[in-house]
Amino acid sequence: MRIQHTLVALAALLSLPSAQAGWDPVVTGGQYIVTVEYGGGSVSVSEGRNQYGPLARTAGELRAIPFQMENGLNSFMRSYASSNGVNFQRGSLSGDLRLQISPQGNGLMRTTLSGVSYNAWTQFSGKKWGIIRFNCVSHLSLANISVGASYNVSNGQVPSSSIMLDGQPNSSTDCDSNLSWILPVVGNFIIRKVEGQIDQAVLQGLQGTLGQGNQALFYGRDNLQLTGLTRLISADRQVTLPNGQQFPIGQYVHNNLAYLLGNAQVTVQLGKGAIVPDTHWGGGEPGYYQVQGDHLNLQISVPGLSFSVRLHEQVQLEWNWNGRCGPNSDMTCHIP
Repeated sequence: MRIQHTLVALAALLSLPSAQAGWDPVVTGGQYIVTVEYGGGSVSVSEGRNQYGPLARTAGELRAIPFQMENGLNSFMRSYASSNGVNFQRGSLSGDLRLQISPQGNGLMRTTLSGVSYNAWTQFSGKKWGIIRFNCVSHLSLANISVGASYNVSNGQVPSSSIMLDGQPNSSTDCDSNLSWILPVVGNFIIRKVEGQIDQAVLQGLQGTLGQGNQALFYGRDNLQLTGLTRLISADRQVTLPNGQQFPIGQYVHNNLAYLLGNAQVTVQLGKGAIVPDTHWGGGEPGYYQVQGDHLNLQISVPGLSFSVRLHEQVQLEWNWNGRCGPNSDMTCHIP
């Protein structure tokens, strides 16, 4: 009986590494694809992912926008927490940014940013009355953030006085004693700010985000004097319409950019593109070799004309066995 139990235990141990086999993804190639649709027709152009051409540069600029917003909010929270004797631990932004732009007249456009939520964690510890020790962690959240602002059509600058912030604030605190009330009520501070008393540091972070969105697509120019939009739609790009005629969409955008900036209704939906997976822990090699996703879906409408732009990313993968038995193991395992 003892021999039988030993064999069962040994079999279980031998099967464990296989269940935790490590496969690392390796990017072998990929491409960016931009598709322009107009009048029932469309045209697509691709660019190698490793060429770092105009599509890759635009994708990189778009990818940086939510990180700038997260960094702005984290900098503000870190500064405020420190000034109140609280340790800022971390903060993160989640969701996909959405920008809506519409003309206001008098050279102004109104832009609204939405689609994201922010979470932050702070920590506070100490002693009360010399005998009670405590350690507390506070979770602060701002859900369904909406930021509105006006900007100047001529330069894309966003004055901080025009920014309005809305969201659904919430906070909770966990302590290793029953003294939750000892922690400074950072959550109430956030609530007060959302109700209208926005701190200048928050405004600066959000102002940068709104400004970067406009700059990445419409105002910022590279060494060829191209904006993000005109990089996506080159001047020679034409759309074949259902009746067989060619519409020079690229020429139209390049020749009428100022008109579009001052008169168009614009919707910008940002995505994360192709997300390369982490190490796969399992018995066999994963059965997929491509990941894909959108960086941008853009809708532009002016009187008499509407078109859309989609920037898509595809990444090809292969999987390499890393020889490890598990994410926290130093043991060497064989390919199952």
